[in-house]
Amino acid sequence: MNVELFQLDFSRTLILLLTFIPVAINLGIFVYISLKIQRTRVTGYFSFYVFSLGMWQMCEGFLKLSVHPEAALVWNRIILFFILFVILFGLLFAVYFTKLDKKISWNVLFIILILPLIIFLVCNVAHLDEYTIVASDTWFWIVNPKPTFITETILVWISVGGIITLFLLWLHCLKKDKPVLEHKQSLLLAIGFTIPTIIGITVEVIFPLVFNINGIPVTSTFTTAFSVIAFVAIKKYHMLDFSPKHHWEDIVKTMNEGILIVDLDEKIKYANPAFCNLLGYDFEEMKEKNATKLFITNFEEQIRMKSRLESRKQMLSEHYEIQLTTKKGEKKWLIVGGSPFFDKDGKVVGSIGIHSDISARKQVEENLILSNNELEIFIYKASHDLRGPLASIIGLVNVSNFEIKDGLAKEYMNMIGSSTQKLDDTLKELVKTMKIKDTARFDDLIDFRDLIEAKLSEFKYFKGYELLTITTNIKVFDNFYSNKFLIETILHNLIENSIKYQSVSEPKAFLKINVLENDKNDIHIIIEDNGIGIKSSVQGLIFDMYYKAVETSKGSGLGLYLVKKCVEKLDGEIELKSTPGKGSIFTIVLKNRATYLNKFQY
Repeated sequence: MNVELFQLDFSRTLILLLTFIPVAINLGIFVYISLKIQRTRVTGYFSFYVFSLGMWQMCEGFLKLSVHPEAALVWNRIILFFILFVILFGLLFAVYFTKLDKKISWNVLFIILILPLIIFLVCNVAHLDEYTIVASDTWFWIVNPKPTFITETILVWISVGGIITLFLLWLHCLKKDKPVLEHKQSLLLAIGFTIPTIIGITVEVIFPLVFNINGIPVTSTFTTAFSVIAFVAIKKYHMLDFSPKHHWEDIVKTMNEGILIVDLDEKIKYANPAFCNLLGYDFEEMKEKNATKLFITNFEEQIRMKSRLESRKQMLSEHYEIQLTTKKGEKKWLIVGGSPFFDKDGKVVGSIGIHSDISARKQVEENLILSNNELEIFIYKASHDLRGPLASIIGLVNVSNFEIKDGLAKEYMNMIGSSTQKLDDTLKELVKTMKIKDTARFDDLIDFRDLIEAKLSEFKYFKGYELLTITTNIKVFDNFYSNKFLIETILHNLIENSIKYQSVSEPKAFLKINVLENDKNDIHIIIEDNGIGIKSSVQGLIFDMYYKAVETSKGSGLGLYLVKKCVEKLDGEIELKSTPGKGSIFTIVLKNRATYLNKFQY
C-alpha cells in the first residue's frame, strides 16, 4: 500500500508552533556550533545530539500533521531512528564532557552503545517492534508501544540511556574540587536534562506500558529546554570553548615534562604523572614529604635548594641543572625551570618546577669531555714526540746547506727544510689551540708597547717585512689586565698576515697598529693594512679552522681561527672590514679584566 508521507494538514496551528520553534532552536544551535566553535570530541558529539534532536522534533511534527494514520506510523519509525541517535550522542557527550572517557575504553563504549544501536535499527527497519495508533483531539495522533519483547527492550535501552546520561551530568556537577566555571556549566546541563528525561520516561514509556493508558507526546518539545539551557552554558559560561586554561589538568597529565609543586616548607603538594614516572614514586608516597630530603642526597645541593626557595619568595625564577635520586637509588640529571607558585590572591605560597630528564645528554657530555681530554693528551704527546725528530731534520738541513755544493741537491734539501718547517709550525699551532682552550688566568698586566715591539722584532727577518712602512699608535692610560699569551697570539697572527698578504703592486705598502682605550676602559686593537684584501663572499669563512681565503696561501689555515678563539676566550669582539685590492682592517675590542680582579680581591 502506498503511503502519502507528506499529505499534511498545516491548519493545525498549535502543532506547528510546538514543533517547528524547537526545531529552529536546535538546528540553529547546530549551525552555530559548526561555524563558531572549535571542533573537539565534546563539541562534535553535542552538535550531532542537537541535530538528531531537531530531526526527531521535525518528524514528530510531521506525524501529528499527517492526514492518514498509516503515514503517522511510518513517521513514528523514522522518529525512532533519530531517538536512538539522540540517546547515542547524548551519552557520548556526557561521557566526554565528564572526562569519563579516560576510564572507559572505546571497546566498552562500542559494546554498550554502538552494538545495541545497530541491532535496534535493524529491528526498526524490519518492523520487528510494534506500535498502535489512536486519534486524539489535542495531539491528533498518539502512537503507543505494544508490550512485545523487542519493543520493550528498545524502550528500556532508550530510558536507561537517558537515566545514565542524567546520572553522569549530576555526578559531575556534584564533584568537588572543580573550577567554578565548570561547576556552573555542569549544573545547567544537569537541570536542563532532568526535565525532559523524567517527563519523557513517565508519559511515553510508563503510561502506555505499565498503566495501559495513552502516552502524551511532549518529550521532544520539553527536550528543547535542555538545548536552550545548554546554549546559555555555551554563550555565558563558555562551555564548548577550547582554551588551555580549561584543560589544565589534561595538559599537565599528558606532558612529558615532570611538574612538582612544593610549599614554602618544601613539602610536596602536587606531582604530575610524568614526574612520578621520572623518579619511580607514586604520588601518595611523596605527598607532604620534604622534597629536598627525599630527592637530594648531596649536602651542598641541599643548601643550594634552600637558597633557591628563598629566591622564590622574592618572586624570582631561574633555570638550573640538578641531580636527583630515584626511589631505586639511581641518579638522574634534570634541567629545572623553577618559578614562584601563587595562590588566588597573588601571594607566593610555594615553588613550581618543570623538570626535563637530561641524563642521556649529561652522559654524552661526560663522554665528550673524556674524549677531548684524551685528544688533548694525544696532541700534546704527539707534538712532543714529532717535534723532536722535526727539529733534528731542520738542523741537518741547515748543516747540509754548508756542505752540499751541488745546486740541484741544495734545492731539494731546501724544499725538505721548508716542508719540515711548515709541519713544525702546524704542530705548534695545534698545541696553541689546546693551550687557548685551557687558559684560565687573566691577571697579566699587559704592556702593549713592549708586546708589539717584541712581536715586530720577531718578524724583522721575515720575507716582505722590509717592504712595509709600519706605524704604531698606543694610547692606553690605565693598567690593563688580561692574558698575555692570548694577546700575543692575536697580534702575532694578524701582523704575520699583513706581512704575508701585502700587495706587491703597491709601492707604499703599510701596516698600522693602533691600540686605543675608550671611556669604559675597554681596549680597541686595530690592525690596518693596504694589502690584497679579502673578497666579501668569503669573509664569513676566514675564521674557520683550516680555511684559506687565498688559494696560493702556504699557511696552515689556522692563523685567523686561533685569533677568533683567543678573542672568544677573552669575551671580546672582532670585526673585519676588507676590500679586495685595497686592504683590510681588523678591529678587536677587549675588556679590562681589572674589574674582575677587583671583585675577587674583596
